[in-house]
Amino acid sequence: MRTLIFLVAIGLSALAQAAAPTGPRTTTVYYAPELTSTAGIIEVSPHFTTVLRFPGRIEDYYLGDEPLLKIKAQDNVFVIWPLQRAGRTDLHVLVNGQSLEFIVEVVAEGQPREYIIKEHLPYRRPTAPVSVTAPTQPRASSTPSYTAPTKPAATSTETPQIAVRKVAEANEGGQIAFAGAKVEGSARLVAPGQVAAFLSIANTGVANLVIDPGELEVRQNGNLLEYLLIRTPPEDVVPPTRALTMTVQIMDAKAGPLEVFFNVRDEGSGVIYRVALEFWPTDKLSPARKITVGAL
Repeated sequence: MRTLIFLVAIGLSALAQAAAPTGPRTTTVYYAPELTSTAGIIEVSPHFTTVLRFPGRIEDYYLGDEPLLKIKAQDNVFVIWPLQRAGRTDLHVLVNGQSLEFIVEVVAEGQPREYIIKEHLPYRRPTAPVSVTAPTQPRASSTPSYTAPTKPAATSTETPQIAVRKVAEANEGGQIAFAGAKVEGSARLVAPGQVAAFLSIANTGVANLVIDPGELEVRQNGNLLEYLLIRTPPEDVVPPTRALTMTVQIMDAKAGPLEVFFNVRDEGSGVIYRVALEFWPTDKLSPARKITVGAL
């Protein structure tokens, strides 16, 4: 299963909390077709809730070790609390006639966690802003942990070059406005090989904006990089006058520029915008060198 790992290093946790003062909730995206054959990893911690959001009503579930966990299921939402300080078991959830498989592990590192299970694999179109390579998409496998990460499956530099309608471009200031949205980005090197990028998407229009966390990608020299994503608030939809902040903690970065890609969909017009931010991280927080927006 191709995966996008949301991982955090110990040295980054304080920085992440500073970026999200309301209390970070890590978000992981899984895809139901993959969970029918390969178990997804769910991490839970004492004194914190873990929430699973399914694409349909929960029909039934089966837990291997019932004394280990407390579970509350309602409609399409699962809430899990650990009853012990350590342990590991399997969980099968029946949704839309499919049995989705998970391994639930109690870990000491405490924080709230959210898992979003999407019904379909994303449709990948070979599109990108002008002169920007379109990265291929890995997908989520586990929440932040201090274990060795799984490498993204796609690392080829042979990404397609597709010219689309360029909407806007900014070469300084680390911010850009387009079609009812304002995007700001900055980044810094927080440890050798570890970069923290801070993104803000403000809705200045009249229609909702949708930002799917499963579509965010980080690429350097044509290769996909692992990252942890923390969203505040942890929602896909940004209503008018509201904003979404994202802290992207990037692993295994090398010296030199790197790019962060994500999509913004305008619910009013239906247009999807591809945003590409180019960073040259140093030990000082600095704005994005370049931001390009293209309409898909």
